[in-house]
Amino acid sequence: MSMRNASISIAISEDGLSAVISDWSAAQEGGALISSSGLNDALRQAGVITPPLVGVLTKINTVLKKGEDPRGITVARGTLPEPAKDAALQPAGDFRMPVFPGDVIGTITPARSAVPGKGVNGTVVKSEGPEKGQEISFAEDCGCHLDTTTLQVRASRYGIIGITRNRIHMRPLIAVPPDAMVAMGSVFARDFKGREVTPLQMESALKAEDITQPLETAVLQAALKNAQKSNAEIPNVPLSRGVQPQSGKDGWFELYIKDERSSIGIEAADGSIDFRARGMIKAVTSGTKLGKLHAPTRGRPGKDVFGKLIPAHDGAVFLLQTGEHVDALEGSEFAAAIEGMVIYKNNSLSVSEVFQTRGDLNMSVGNISLEKGSAHIRGAVLAGFRVSAPRHVRVDDIVENAEIECGGDVEIGAGILMDRTGFIKAGGTISATFAKGARLESGADIIIAHELSNCTVFAAGSVEAVKGRGKIVGGEVHAVKNILANEVGSDLGVLTTIILGTEPQPKDNTRSARRKELNSLIERIDAGLGQRDLRTLLEQTPPEKRPAVASVIKTRIAAQEELRALDEEEKQEKERLLNAPKPRLKVLKTLYPGTSIKAGGLTLCITDPVPYSQIYFDPQAGEIVIASL
Repeated sequence: MSMRNASISIAISEDGLSAVISDWSAAQEGGALISSSGLNDALRQAGVITPPLVGVLTKINTVLKKGEDPRGITVARGTLPEPAKDAALQPAGDFRMPVFPGDVIGTITPARSAVPGKGVNGTVVKSEGPEKGQEISFAEDCGCHLDTTTLQVRASRYGIIGITRNRIHMRPLIAVPPDAMVAMGSVFARDFKGREVTPLQMESALKAEDITQPLETAVLQAALKNAQKSNAEIPNVPLSRGVQPQSGKDGWFELYIKDERSSIGIEAADGSIDFRARGMIKAVTSGTKLGKLHAPTRGRPGKDVFGKLIPAHDGAVFLLQTGEHVDALEGSEFAAAIEGMVIYKNNSLSVSEVFQTRGDLNMSVGNISLEKGSAHIRGAVLAGFRVSAPRHVRVDDIVENAEIECGGDVEIGAGILMDRTGFIKAGGTISATFAKGARLESGADIIIAHELSNCTVFAAGSVEAVKGRGKIVGGEVHAVKNILANEVGSDLGVLTTIILGTEPQPKDNTRSARRKELNSLIERIDAGLGQRDLRTLLEQTPPEKRPAVASVIKTRIAAQEELRALDEEEKQEKERLLNAPKPRLKVLKTLYPGTSIKAGGLTLCITDPVPYSQIYFDPQAGEIVIASL
């Protein structure tokens, strides 16, 4: 076998930045290792123009002497490209702490462009990324500015500096609400350079915000102590305050009769209830002075934290409404006209009567019938009892088979439990938690929180059952306006009747009979008197018969006028029906079978469950319509 020297082959990496040994053959029969010229020849053959790495020849021959594989050894390297470099702000302090107006917060190092590299074969290797680094930018109203000569950044406001995506921004530490009556700020023990914060610095911070009102020094010192103890930011510190305008004092009514008792009455010494004691009510005799009306005063202007004047309002004239049984005296004073209770509420002064119980309405109390005022039952109204009041009735507990009638609202704290022998009739709203087997009549609305069960109900306004379970089950519910409930009827098919609006009245047979009677009377009179003019007839009648004929003529005229009145009544009735409100039944959950709905003289029977529906009478279509909510 002949002698053969060692040899290598070189390949260039994909990025062109390195040349590595890709193949080799060992020396045979005493052949030589790789020489410097052999290495250079291999580089030249691979197209590499970059000189070999220092010491790489020794490394290659050492590997070959050991009989190891030299493939993968890097023989030459190109020049790496340098990427672009973003501009940077060299902080002059700790940006976690605040800067103050005039502080140099840092110096900007400008952005640098990318520098391309050179491959081992002489090719240009571009840097990855942008050609030029990103410059520092400033957010709008960032509270600082750049000195383009020195590249220093200087603060113009008090705040915390932040840098996001090479954009300088500031979290202002002073805020002024829209009314500009206080400047709220955050207080730190030290600034961004580690210096203790001083009142002088805070004054400069206020001045930078155009705040002219003085610094609240005592408040600041307390906040600085807290910041030092906690080593944390103290937010929402009132650093400066405006001067509130001093409105003139409104006119006011001085009530001479001081009544500090409960608004719902107290128990008298003999154990009876003083029904006159309620709220600000006090018993007085006729002629007792009740109070005096005072005139308003002028106001003094204020100033906000920016020094802007804030006008003040003069005091308003007090509008005292004098109710029943109050006399006006000289000197803006008022006196009672009768003996009774003084009621002063909502700027209204009157003398009246009131009644309230200390518990249930039972045998110890008896029926309540008031000429004036309201009744407050501080318990339950038991079966068989009656409450009658011109104004309101409040029952704290339950109402059993009782009768309640009033001109105002009936408010029941618990529920109504009857077997159709009792009733509640109110000129205003009736409200309760639930009602069962009750007869309810309201001149306004009826509001039941949970369930209206087997009741006979009429409301001149609306009926609502949506605040709780909101069910209407069984009975008859009639509302002139709307009926609103979560559920109507039940899945057991309980018969439930709903009446919407003012139902067409049955034909008035009495009116028809009266019309027939009047027409018959006129026909008989005309048959007896003939068709002559009545004045001529009276003149031609003998004097001795004229009174009788005149009486007959008057009867005929009266009959005609009554006929015209009947015609007008029928006309108004038709107009009332035409202009009547168009009420709706709104069911927020389910309308169940077994429910009958009456409206516009028609009846609609529900045979299948209907969810989320509203039902109303369409006068143009002449039918009851079911629509979704």
